[in-house]
Amino acid sequence: MVGTENGGLNYFDSYSGTFKKYPFNPHQEKLSYNNIHALYKDKEGNLWVGTFSGGLNVINLNTGKIKRYTSNAGDPTSLSSNSVYTITEDRSGNIWVGTVKGLNIYNKEKDAFTRVTGMDLQNSCIYEVYEDVPGNIWVATYENGIVCRKAGTSDWIKYSTQNSAISSNRVISLHDDGVGNLWLGTDGGGLNKFDIRSQKFTSFMGRTGMASVVFGVLQDKSGRLWLSTNDGILKFSEKPFTILSFANSGNFNNRLYNYNAYYSGSDGRMLMGGINGFSTFYPSQLKLVPDENNLVLTNFKLFNNEVSFNDKESPLSESPGFAKAITLAHNQSVVSFEYAALNYKDPDRIRYAYKMDGFDDNWNMVGTQRNATYTNLPPGSYTFQVKTDVYGNWNESITAINVTVRPPFYRTTLAYIFYIILIGVGIWLLKNYFKRREQSKNAIKLERMKAQKEHEFYQQKIDFFTTMAHEIRTPLSLIMAPLEKLLAIENKSETVQQLNVMEQNTQRLLTLVNQLLDFRRIESDIYTIKKSGLSWFLISTLCIRGFHRSHLKKVSNLICQPR
Repeated sequence: MVGTENGGLNYFDSYSGTFKKYPFNPHQEKLSYNNIHALYKDKEGNLWVGTFSGGLNVINLNTGKIKRYTSNAGDPTSLSSNSVYTITEDRSGNIWVGTVKGLNIYNKEKDAFTRVTGMDLQNSCIYEVYEDVPGNIWVATYENGIVCRKAGTSDWIKYSTQNSAISSNRVISLHDDGVGNLWLGTDGGGLNKFDIRSQKFTSFMGRTGMASVVFGVLQDKSGRLWLSTNDGILKFSEKPFTILSFANSGNFNNRLYNYNAYYSGSDGRMLMGGINGFSTFYPSQLKLVPDENNLVLTNFKLFNNEVSFNDKESPLSESPGFAKAITLAHNQSVVSFEYAALNYKDPDRIRYAYKMDGFDDNWNMVGTQRNATYTNLPPGSYTFQVKTDVYGNWNESITAINVTVRPPFYRTTLAYIFYIILIGVGIWLLKNYFKRREQSKNAIKLERMKAQKEHEFYQQKIDFFTTMAHEIRTPLSLIMAPLEKLLAIENKSETVQQLNVMEQNTQRLLTLVNQLLDFRRIESDIYTIKKSGLSWFLISTLCIRGFHRSHLKKVSNLICQPR
């Protein structure tokens, strides 16, 4: 059965591809209104038909009779509104009817409705009601978020933008993936995932390829989600994250789909309704063939100025669309590439990504942006690459151009060779400098050691002479004393004369010994040398007296001559 807006109820024969409009037989009653928003077949085989402003119609498919339920302001057991948007049955047999104003539970025994209150549900527009495996009832509302009644209780919990991370309060579709997640399609907030265990929302709004309005969510046998949206049918996978779009791919007749118009059959076939009828497909058989890559580089700029390959100093040798390589100087630091995919069928859906291989680690996903700018590229070899995505499927064919940035003269190979030679010469000079300095230090040490040795040797000589002087002085003193006594007692002139000579030479020898000792004291800074005048005659007389003729028999004469 297919419900339409203003086209009534239709039966679709999938084998023949033909339609029949209700009533199918003359004995069947007509519906209260032909604008249908909800369909549900209960356990007894009755077809519940929710209409816009026409109330609820329950068709007995065997007899063709219709039982109608409408809203009555004076009757609280009637429907809360004549515009019915969703009908579902829980495992307890309760039939939930959502309207543009309030949620109702059908009581079969009383053939009446109970209006659900709390969490402002009585004033909410209800788009879908779902019972999960534990028995929790989930209610998708328009402008009031999602409301849940815990299993076995009458307590309701509301999740909205005021108390959670849901992207929009306008929830229009629900899907349980069977692994603990509830997927929510919203009007204006794209797709949301609600982890029932952690009670956390994840929004996919703003992700590349995601539509803002998700009318329906279905799941195929491989676990991927299929979304009917305001921008075509999307194939969604969270891990790894991919969104493939089938809008205007030639597979479907709709780009704008509709509320509550999605269904998955037991054989895996999916049906999604839109403003141009409905689409039916098997997900496993649906293939997306990307268009042939017609992506070209349309322009190249330096410092935001266009570069013509006709200029003599241009880095381009031909048009950017045909050029295979570009060579830039080191100071040409701001470069821009412009590119475009020559796809005229659906240009607004083209998404671009670019990458400077050798500089960028990852692709830059830039959406519909058709230019790329780089500043201060280091010297080196790169490859600028750009690719397109039209239906959420990135084209494997990549448009590329090689980019070489020459280094400045001080970073060329010749410059590095010069630096190496310069460093080598510097090391050699430093090595020689330190070597000479070490040699100089060693020479100074040797000189000091030599002087020290000489000083020590000199000291040893002085010490020796001093010791010997002391040793000589003692016997001389012992000789002097008897001589002085002999001179005092001797009366003979000749003897006295000889004793005087002996006394004079002994005194002279003693004086020389004393002078030697005085020299030692002078070196020790005990005495200070002072100049004094002497009589040459006195000195010579003293010298002559020391030579008595009895001791100098061989000397014939003595001449004193000044020098």
